[in-house]
This record gives sequence, structure tokens and C-alpha cells, in this order.
Amino acid sequence: MIYNAKPTHGGSDELFGRDGTLQDVMLVIILRAPNIGSLSNRAEHKKMRKRLLPGFTSNALFEQESLLRLHLDRLLQRLQQNAGVIDLTDYFSRFLWDLIGDLSFGEPLVAEKHDTLRSLVDIYQACFPLLEAITYAVPQVEGLLKLALHLVPPATLRAVLPIATFREYMASLLINIRPPLLPLTPCCIDRQDGRSDFLTHIMGHKSRNPTEVELSYGELHSNATVLMIAGFKTTETSLSALFYRLLSTPGVLEKLRSELVSTFQSIDDITGKKLLSLPYLNGCIFESLRLTPPVAGKFASRRSPGAMIEGFYVPMGTEVYTETYTMQRSPRYWHAPDEYRPERWFERGEGSPYARDVHEAFKPFSSGPRACLGREVALQTLRLTTALLAYRFDLKMKDQHRFIWEREVESRMVYSGYHVKAVVQERV
Repeated sequence: MIYNAKPTHGGSDELFGRDGTLQDVMLVIILRAPNIGSLSNRAEHKKMRKRLLPGFTSNALFEQESLLRLHLDRLLQRLQQNAGVIDLTDYFSRFLWDLIGDLSFGEPLVAEKHDTLRSLVDIYQACFPLLEAITYAVPQVEGLLKLALHLVPPATLRAVLPIATFREYMASLLINIRPPLLPLTPCCIDRQDGRSDFLTHIMGHKSRNPTEVELSYGELHSNATVLMIAGFKTTETSLSALFYRLLSTPGVLEKLRSELVSTFQSIDDITGKKLLSLPYLNGCIFESLRLTPPVAGKFASRRSPGAMIEGFYVPMGTEVYTETYTMQRSPRYWHAPDEYRPERWFERGEGSPYARDVHEAFKPFSSGPRACLGREVALQTLRLTTALLAYRFDLKMKDQHRFIWEREVESRMVYSGYHVKAVVQERV
């Protein structure tokens, strides 16, 4: 709704933007070159999104599937070799770091940085909740941070920020992850080995359309960093939450396996395209994303240009945001909103208890011009990973009643503290 709201002053065509929000300020400070996450100007963001889009088309997704299968085969092999009680979250974390790093930069560049990223996540968990709480209690803090960006260069702010853990977080991100990639990234762009990843599609589109403005090397690197970090954490959360739901909800995994076995003669027959047509598999994924959207809260906020929304005037500068978690569990929009029911996504006919579910209230990837660019990549990863694991392995929840997601897991901007442990055995 906010993306269609027009300002009521001056005839400007400006829409709700992220300029001056906490997300805007933090991304500008952390990353030097402009990227899809840091651009607050609507026109500039649109151009940047258009330049990156070739890496996320349906054709690109199809070509990237072989790379996804390569990493999935490694995951399946590790699970087979270590059958027994396994922390699925740890295995998913390694798998996704390798995969998304490979898609963004090339595997040899970042695979060994996984442990560094985990330490950065720990630092985030100690630092960002405080900053987020302060901005809730004192909204003017965001305005002061934005003003500071105009008065003090971001590089200086990186050095003088008063929160030690946040300063350490940025130093680790910039020193331990970015510089080792700088001299090598052009090799990924120029490779001739026929591989298909984000950068090869983006650069290939440019070569076929020479009149378009080329992304600078700094912009390519900055965007690849954003895509890697954002894609890793959100998909890790989504995959862990999905398997928690599958293993903790009676009968669900059995129904999913039945659908897979009746559709595919062997595991080699499973492809991303074929999985699109499986109602129960996709219902399992969407229902998990409904109950556990990977990103929520104030970090996705926007600033009003001064506009009318549904008959209410929202003054210029007012911060507006949607609590995705609350919306996707509201009884106003969903039947049995707190229960995991995959069938709600395909049993919607007359007489169904889900006939009045409002699917427009399902926004785990956000919406509008700033919706998640990697939506289809994430969904394909979830489909293939879930299908292959459910087809090949018998999985049971370890200590099912000791770990309850809603009770044990902390939720701020992202989730933390989750470890889905299962007994994993290869099917005979």
C-alpha cells in the first residue's frame, strides 16, 4: 500500500523511501561503494536493481541449478558419512555459506571465511538489539545518525563509533572478509569455465547490451557482498525453521515423502522445475515462511514523503514499517494462524477452512520495488534441499519436546540461538 501512496505536497513523484532509516545509515557506514541495499534514492535504486536483475532471472536460475546440485551432493555425502544425531543447522550453515559464496564470488575465495562470519553474527547479536531498542525509544537517534553522515565521512564514523562491539563488527567485516577478495574478484568475472553465477550473468548481460551503464568494480564487489551476507543468513534461518516444522509436526514429513516417492522414480529424477508442481512440498515451504519470516521488524522501515494511506494522512518524515511476523500470524488474515498447516496453500475451495485466508498478507520477501531480489533463488534452494533430504534420509527430531522454536529462539531483526537436532539415517 505505501508504495502506491502519492505525496500530498509540491507535485513530487517521490514515494516512501528508506532515506534516513536505521537500515540506510548502517549500510552506508558498513559498505563503501553503492549497492542494492544502501541506495536510498528511488531512481538510482531502480537502475541498480535493473543492472543486477540478469543474475536472478528464470533463465539464470535454471543455469545455476547445476552449481546448487554440486553443493547439495556434498551436503548429502556429509550427512551420510556422519549419520546419527546431527545438528542440522550446522550442516545447513556450512552448505549455504559455500553455495552462496560460490554464487557471489567463487568458492575458493570465501569458503574458509565461514567461521569469521559466525563470529560476526555473534557480535551483531550483542550490538544491534541495543541500537534497535534505542531507536524505538528515541526515534531522533536515526535522524542524528543520518545528519552525522553528512557532516562526518563514513570512514571517520567507522573509526569513532562509541559502541565497541559494533566497531569491532565493522572492522572484522571490512578487514577479514573484503580485502582478500579484492584482487581475485575480477578472475571470477572473467572466468571462461562456463560456470553460471550471479556475476557471470550480470557481466554477460552487459556484454550483450553495450549501451547500458556498466557497474564499477567497487559496485560489483559491494553488491556481491550484500547478496552473500543477506542470502546466507536468511536462507539458513528459513531452512532450519522449515526442518523444525517438518520434524516436529506429526504426519507432515510422511506426507511429504509420499508425494516425492510417488512422483520420482529415483533421486536423480528430482529437478527444480519438476518440484514447482508439487503442492505439498511448496505448501510446507510457504507455511514455514509464514510462521517464521526470516527478516522482520524496524530494520525494514520506510520514511513518509507526506502522503495519504487508506484515508489517513502520514506526515513527512514519519517512519512506517510492517511487522511481518505479526501480520502473517494474525487471525484477521489466517485460519488457525499459529498452527503449521501446509494444506492451507492448496486446499482453498468452497467449504475449506482456509477459503478466507488472505494470501496478500504473506510477505516474507517484502514487497514493492525493494522486495528481495533473490526470492526465487531462495525458494529453489529450499525446494531442492528439502526434497533431496526427505527422499534420501529418514529424519526424526532429537529431544522434540525440549526445543520449541517459539520458546527458545530469539527474534530481533533476524533469528538467533536455533539448533535443529535430528537423528539422520540413510533410507534403505
